[in-house]
Amino acid sequence: MKVQGAAAEWRTGWRYVFVTHVGILGSIFMTFGLGQFMKPLSEAYGWSRAEIAAPTLFYSVGTILFAVLLGGLVDRHGPRKVALIGVPLTGLSIAAVGLSGPSIAGYYAAWGAYAVFGLALGPITWTAAVTRHFNVSRGLALAIGYSASGVGGAMWPPLTLWLIEHFGWRGAFLCVGVGIGVVVTAVAFVLFRGVVTGPRAAAFAQASTSSHPMVGMSLREALGTTMFWRVGLVLMVTAAAATSTSVHLPAMLTDKGISPALAAASASAIGPALIVGRLACGWLLDRLPARFVSAGFIVLAAIGCGLFVGYDGGEARAIAAAVLIGLTMGAEGDLLAYLLSRYFGLRSFSAIYGVGLAVFGIGYGGAPWVSGLIFDRLKNYDLGYAILAALLVVCVGVALTFGRYPTFSPDAETKAAAA
Repeated sequence: MKVQGAAAEWRTGWRYVFVTHVGILGSIFMTFGLGQFMKPLSEAYGWSRAEIAAPTLFYSVGTILFAVLLGGLVDRHGPRKVALIGVPLTGLSIAAVGLSGPSIAGYYAAWGAYAVFGLALGPITWTAAVTRHFNVSRGLALAIGYSASGVGGAMWPPLTLWLIEHFGWRGAFLCVGVGIGVVVTAVAFVLFRGVVTGPRAAAFAQASTSSHPMVGMSLREALGTTMFWRVGLVLMVTAAAATSTSVHLPAMLTDKGISPALAAASASAIGPALIVGRLACGWLLDRLPARFVSAGFIVLAAIGCGLFVGYDGGEARAIAAAVLIGLTMGAEGDLLAYLLSRYFGLRSFSAIYGVGLAVFGIGYGGAPWVSGLIFDRLKNYDLGYAILAALLVVCVGVALTFGRYPTFSPDAETKAAAA
């Protein structure tokens, strides 16, 4: 079997990386944009911060319930069909949030629709094409595609604030929903042509530029290993730290007397850090054992969460903490896709990734809601960040147990990645 080098992979696979970048940029609006609506919605209707942040929990539940189904659809029908149906519906869901109020039921209904359709805008759809096209440069390809989270981290806070100031919070949701629906759908329609569909998957893998066959574990086999659950635990906790910060940071800063514009600018510091973390993680994963790369980035998040314990309003301290967490936030997306593809192969990657994303989503979606509850009760975020810092320290130890990548052969039965 002829194995192509990195240059050959990029000649044909660049467009899938680009589409991934655009799709991920739209998918992280909730993570970086929702915080700007925290005070406008509270002032308009008196909703608490936990109530406003609850849609992240909905998204988490949606991920748990539907991620495996979506992964199976991608494996059978290809990511292009999933994107062309799901992305427009996601845009409409976001736009519908602008029609909600004064009853919070309408707000929850619109975000509930997003929790279902928004999965099609997320990494399950885009990652399938990248992992199937890239082998030698898989870590870097995923890093570049996922670096859109950093671009969005820098873009969404100030852009959302500008939209709210000029069009009100209702108009802001409408603009974002229509923009995401139109732009991402158009890019996927043009550049996702030729992406594999289910019956052609094996032939595609053999004929792709990387020429690596789609071998590996079934979903059942992967879930039977402790390796899967160790990866899931580590990334669930890092996701919790990341989304708690990105969703609540603008409100946390303005609570301490910082202006909304300056708070948005400070929150945007996560973006460049996320890009650096994503690219650095991808580059390192192609060269160093996963356990050391994972543990190193988790340490950064633990320090960042520790800086937010007892936060007194200092802008420099907030930026330093946000940057450290942003670096880890950049790494987590790379780690989830990369580790699952390396430890469990490509045979059932989308389905396995769907379950991994569901575990990841527990932290991603649940933590902002829990942080809101803690604030509503204690009027500060200290306890939440102390718990996150402690859990991250535990995860450093878990990450260091990650073993070597298994070797999968199309002529042999797959074996467990770890006992």
